Amino acid sequence: MRKLRFLIGPLALMVVAAACNGADVVGDDTADTGDTAEEEQPADAGAEAIRIGALHPLTGALANDGSAMNAAVQMAIEDVNEAGGIQSLGGARLELITADSQGDPEIGQTEAQRMIDEGAVAMIGAFQSAVAINVATLAERSGIPFVIDVAVDDAIITGGVSHILTVRSG
Repeated sequence: MRKLRFLIGPLALMVVAAACNGADVVGDDTADTGDTAEEEQPADAGAEAIRIGALHPLTGALANDGSAMNAAVQMAIEDVNEAGGIQSLGGARLELITADSQGDPEIGQTEAQRMIDEGAVAMIGAFQSAVAINVATLAERSGIPFVIDVAVDDAIITGGVSHILTVRSG
């Protein structure tokens, strides 16, 4: 179960990245053109960074779990960037904005708003249902995708919320 938790963050991040641009995150590996020089070119240095917000409890009683989830998101971003970035956007790199909810729904909502104000086009989090409910409402109002990596309360996705993506591990 613990190993599965570390797979959820990267998977969710890749879903967000694909949702942001409507295409594959690291390109289509099924079509081999035989032109390896094109595949090995570095990402376009002029491509704008895509900012993704990660909101987890980084301090407090759940800091260990929140830090692990945050590290998983960072690893996924590094994997996407090392693979050439978002191919459909000219190799645009992903950039992480991190926030600490401290396990408090009001702080989580304030931090989520800060990340949006700093240019986050999608968010992932929030590890706790109470925080996720507030952030889901804010994400919906702001029109940005919110991938819930860990939370269980059905109230998070009820009431007409459409920009929320949930990742369930069975």
